[in-house]
Amino acid sequence: MNNRIRAVFPISIFSILLFLQANIRSDIEHFIPAWIFMLLTIFILYDFTTLKIPEKIIIILLLAGFVSMPLYSKYKLIENLSDKHYVKIEKIPRAERFIIDKNWYNSLLPAVEFIRKNTDRKDRIFVCNDRNDKGYRNDVLFYFLSERLPGTRYHELHPGVATTSLVQNEIINDLKKNNVRFVVRVYGLNEHEEANLSSVSSGVHILDNYIRDNYMSIARYGMYEILMRS
Repeated sequence: MNNRIRAVFPISIFSILLFLQANIRSDIEHFIPAWIFMLLTIFILYDFTTLKIPEKIIIILLLAGFVSMPLYSKYKLIENLSDKHYVKIEKIPRAERFIIDKNWYNSLLPAVEFIRKNTDRKDRIFVCNDRNDKGYRNDVLFYFLSERLPGTRYHELHPGVATTSLVQNEIINDLKKNNVRFVVRVYGLNEHEEANLSSVSSGVHILDNYIRDNYMSIARYGMYEILMRS
């Protein structure tokens, strides 16, 4: 048993670390790696050949339930794709045949078409959230789908970085330097906050104030608002 404990110890530590990391975003996909190493720990730690038949049945049932959880989650996800709330993308060249939420598609399609129609490939845009003093994600995909480059190197608005005054001033300088005419403001992307400091306002509103003072709203498609430099 001592040898088994020695063998399982680093695996158990790694499994716990994976679990803690996954707990930041506690959906099934992020927990699967932790589950795999947990199962490996069980198989190393216990000698199943010495168990009696009832004990083996209990262990098998527990393992079956343990493994079936992520599989069932994926099954439900695939099943939902045939639901009336999901549609196949047909009019955005870079995402044709992808299946996404219908409400999102109804907002995304006209916003992408507007940018593609009113800008050239050489033009740069800026995609941000409805507020930039906090938040843990932003719509980087919009750059790819509209085939337009970001107007700043901070296209991924990481919390603790893009929420600081130093970086927000740099973003503003980039918007000026790259002559960014259009800003795409995305609403509701951070409605569900995470249990960390990304849900706390940094108190920095420099970027939001600059956009408010220098860009005007010219179109709104659901969660996407198009602003043009005034």
